[in-house]
Amino acid sequence: MVIEPAWIWMLLYVEPVQNIFNTATVSLTGLWILLPFPILLFSSHEFYKWRKRKQLDMA
Repeated sequence: MVIEPAWIWMLLYVEPVQNIFNTATVSLTGLWILLPFPILLFSSHEFYKWRKRKQLDMA
């Protein structure tokens, strides 16, 4: 639960980690712009799984 946000923070703000993974610092504004995308991805995947379960129940 805590590991993923810490890892993302390291990828974005710790210079040795940035050098290894070739990432760059993202401004707070940029993070707010990007925030909806993981939420949309998670939601669409959950909807896909729900639809597949419904199809299997009908078969």
